[in-house]
Amino acid sequence: MFQQDDMSECVLNLSQDKVSVKSEFKLGFTKSQHRTPLKRKRIEKLEPEDDSSGPTVFEPDLHCSICVSMFKEPHVTRCGHTFCRGCLSRSLAISPKCPKCDTPVSRNDHFPNHAINDMIRVRHRNKKHLEHMTIDQIVNLPGNIPVDSITSIIDALQERREVIEDRQQCIHKHMLHHFLIKMKKMKQNELDNLRREFKTIEADLEISERNVRSSTDSENALVPDADRPDDLNLMDSSAGRRRRLDHHFADLTRSYIENRCAVTEKFTLDDFSHELSRFTAYDKLRPLATLQYSNENIQQSSIVSSIDFDCDSDYFAVAGVTKKIKIYDYHNVISNSVSTFHLPIHEMSCQNKISCVVWNKYHKNKLASSDYDGLISIWDTVSGKQTEKFKEHEKRCWSVDFNTVDPKILASGSDDAKVRIWALGMQNAVTTIEAKANVCCVQFNPHTSMHVAFGSADHCVHYYDIRRSDTPLKIFKGHKKAVSYVKFCDANTIVSASTDSQLKLWKCDETSPQFNLSGHQNERNFVGLATDGDYIACGSEDNSLYVYYKGFQSPLMKYEFNLKRSLLNDLQSNRDDSQFLSAVAWRPRSTTLLAANSQGIIKVLSLA
Repeated sequence: MFQQDDMSECVLNLSQDKVSVKSEFKLGFTKSQHRTPLKRKRIEKLEPEDDSSGPTVFEPDLHCSICVSMFKEPHVTRCGHTFCRGCLSRSLAISPKCPKCDTPVSRNDHFPNHAINDMIRVRHRNKKHLEHMTIDQIVNLPGNIPVDSITSIIDALQERREVIEDRQQCIHKHMLHHFLIKMKKMKQNELDNLRREFKTIEADLEISERNVRSSTDSENALVPDADRPDDLNLMDSSAGRRRRLDHHFADLTRSYIENRCAVTEKFTLDDFSHELSRFTAYDKLRPLATLQYSNENIQQSSIVSSIDFDCDSDYFAVAGVTKKIKIYDYHNVISNSVSTFHLPIHEMSCQNKISCVVWNKYHKNKLASSDYDGLISIWDTVSGKQTEKFKEHEKRCWSVDFNTVDPKILASGSDDAKVRIWALGMQNAVTTIEAKANVCCVQFNPHTSMHVAFGSADHCVHYYDIRRSDTPLKIFKGHKKAVSYVKFCDANTIVSASTDSQLKLWKCDETSPQFNLSGHQNERNFVGLATDGDYIACGSEDNSLYVYYKGFQSPLMKYEFNLKRSLLNDLQSNRDDSQFLSAVAWRPRSTTLLAANSQGIIKVLSLA
């Protein structure tokens, strides 16, 4: 490494080199080249006129007077002027005279100036040394440094500064040029996309206008008549849908552009028309019935942790921290909607708090549950007895799910960071998927028998083929906290919920989220998640139910649980003011869903 003492020596040598160059410049090249000595009067011009002030270091200009740059292969003429070899050759080709004093000079009447060349080489060497030193090292050089040496350092730094400034200016110009080229390309692509989108909109508008004209006849006027009751209802319904359309216009526009105007997607106008109709069909949730999960003990917590319907949607099971699984007849509950007191048709007692219940997708009498002790139980819903149990999880089990395609297969996820695959009739797990963090939820893809997804405390959604349990098919990253629920909207779309207060939609063949849905509050608790394929319902920690439409970022509707309570609930509220939605279930093939909160209140709601 270049040291400070070396730099001091280098600076002093620079001064000594210049002094030695003085004498070499006067006599040296004539000795080495055996040329005629220069005239005395020309040499005297290079010496100081006044020596009264002491010895002065000789320092000729090292720049060519033709190109005004540092000498490159310096050559000196007989008249004593030095130029770059190339510059001098080009000048003599035009006029055989010295470019500085017009003395006649032939093409071969000039010679290498070794003295100047040595000075340039020394300066370059010293400049390289300076580049490796800090400002403090240069300022604090030891020893007595001649003033002329300091001047040389300043000149070298100035040259370095000019080179750096020129380079920076060049870089700035190139950056501006690159930016403008990229901006032009981007705007050209936007213009091309805008033209394509506009053409698509024009074509769809023509089709829509033809459809409107074809549906206009004497019995169904284009403009409804307010004097007729049927037309008045039509106007009210249309006005309501238009208000919903205007309120969510940005989401509808994005959906139209991304699907209908996409180059590769085959999304027809009828497809978008169906989506628009589904989206604007409902704007609120209407309560159909209310029931209470627990009426036994006011000191007992009555959080509902899970709700699920049977395969025919005739019955639904409710389970929670009361260690009981209650099965209700859906039609009886609806027919007796006035009362909040409904008796279950069956009730099964467990030894531990229940975290999840799920019905077999083919057998009405088979129900699976998971509990806080890690036990997986299979129940006969007719007799109310436990028929099988699986005990391999070492910690609390949060979730269990039956395979839709193969009704004998089920999966469970636990705090022991394992997903276990079970088969009815077999005592031990068929296979185990090792996760790196607590498993909070698990669900089979309803369209295949071998694919399972689960959410974990590592903030990710994992997607596996159970035949290859050592390697995931995909890992979906994007949530900021633990993933509490995963559900399948269709064979290729997963919706996940997390305690970061966000829902995310994922395509199974992509690792980035397709949509982010937000509006509800979820930072601590399991609040429930359910979907019918298009609508997505999730609970919130503000004691409300939120409903989203698939792919639309803001909530479509919200239902607040009634804050009025009976005496029983008032006493419970005094113990716990933090009320939240804890479970949601969608009734298959219908517009009805069930939602329950942390106070054990269950509501049957319908889209309206």
